[in-house]
Amino acid sequence: AAWAEAARIDRIEAYEGFLNAWPSGANAEEAQARLNYLWNTDEGAWIRARRLNAPGGYADFLRAYPRSTYAIEARRALDHFRFLDDSAWDSARRRDSIREYEDYLRDYSDGAHRYDAEQRIYYLRAEDRNAWDRATRRDSIDSYEFYLSNQRDGRYRDDARRRIRWLPL
Repeated sequence: AAWAEAARIDRIEAYEGFLNAWPSGANAEEAQARLNYLWNTDEGAWIRARRLNAPGGYADFLRAYPRSTYAIEARRALDHFRFLDDSAWDSARRRDSIREYEDYLRDYSDGAHRYDAEQRIYYLRAEDRNAWDRATRRDSIDSYEFYLSNQRDGRYRDDARRRIRWLPL
């Protein structure tokens, strides 16, 4: 009965289920042969893309099978990834901190705004370093307080606080 149901459905997941339940059953070889064949069709490519669940996987699927019955779903998944990517990018830009851009890069390593995020991190780090250099050149409580007030997430915040404690009033 399990074999008849798997053969009737004739899909990868049905054959995988059959083989998991009956790995050495009477129809196991036939199920494996059909499974091997199906993995080389658009269904197999679609399941691989779905299991990967990444924009690159869906894009690869669409390049290989643009007219597949699964293409609409693949396009929908890509649109959803683009929406999430754009939303995360907008959020990072609103907060405009190194941490937010790094979070964006971690979560969307192949995102559409990767280059912009990397550039913004570079710029913010350079800006932080320049602000720190200005503070150390003046070496005054005011200059370190100015650094702290303008560099919310500055790399040298602890150093600035330490220096403020050590400088004479």
